[in-house]
Amino acid sequence: MKKIFFLTIFCCFVSFLKAGNRLELDTIPPPKAPERIIDIYDRAEVMPSFPGGSLELMKYLQDSIQYPISALQEKLEGKVVIKFYVDVDGFVKEPVVLKNGIGSEDCAKEAIRVIRLMPKWLPGMKDGKPVRVYYVMPITFKLQ
Repeated sequence: MKKIFFLTIFCCFVSFLKAGNRLELDTIPPPKAPERIIDIYDRAEVMPSFPGGSLELMKYLQDSIQYPISALQEKLEGKVVIKFYVDVDGFVKEPVVLKNGIGSEDCAKEAIRVIRLMPKWLPGMKDGKPVRVYYVMPITFKLQ
């Protein structure tokens, strides 16, 4: 008799747990729709350009880059290669270091800082519409 009583209680307990799980499943929100993948091109019919052209870009870099003190003390020179993309509105987005030919983290950080502060570019164009386009820029650190 005790076995039947405990078996009945166990079955009721299991049924209660299953019913509780069913209620929880009903309250879980449906999964979100997957986010649209953003197309970023390596090339476009018209590539993005710095306002004023490449000479203005060089002038901007010369005026903006501050040689890191640690690199000055160690007399380090070389190139840092940065990759970023120019968005459809002309803003520079997601700069990353592709190559640090100097070996100084401070120079890489300085290059990223200067890229992030750039003014709006003229965006790349494809089929007459502005598109996101990757851009790779080497920045040379050279002592005078």
